Amino acid sequence: MIILALDQSYAATGMVVISDKSILFSETIRFLKEANFAKREKLRQTIKKLVKQFSPELIIVERVRLFSYNHVSLIVIRRLSELVALVVDSAQVGNSIPVKSVDTRSWKKAILGRASAQRNDVIKFAIGYGISDADEHMASALCMALSYFVSNVNFILESV
Repeated sequence: MIILALDQSYAATGMVVISDKSILFSETIRFLKEANFAKREKLRQTIKKLVKQFSPELIIVERVRLFSYNHVSLIVIRRLSELVALVVDSAQVGNSIPVKSVDTRSWKKAILGRASAQRNDVIKFAIGYGISDADEHMASALCMALSYFVSNVNFILESV
């Protein structure tokens, strides 16, 4: 199974493509001072390129959290939801590719053993797995992709 996983945000988006559990591609796109429209277009083109190049059977994105750090940020929710919608639309190149979302705490617990794992734990895991230049975004995307193979996958993954 070929999976494209994305840790999406307007600051940077980590992307990993795996086949079964082998890494085929990993990269982080950093968005500097571009307008949001330009960021979305750059991400859209990159997703389309990866879909064409690797023909993933599934795309996994990080679930938009409605409540984080003891408050609700409607602006953050709106912006991240825009990116999820963009991923879903971009995945519909030719054949329709299912897009699933995974909660951060769920993939951390499934892959790293604890839901409260920190950024450095995620990066260390990715480096040990074979992404020598891993940053937090690439590392998170890798863990989200690997979470598909955990036995309780139906619990942690939901269709978008």
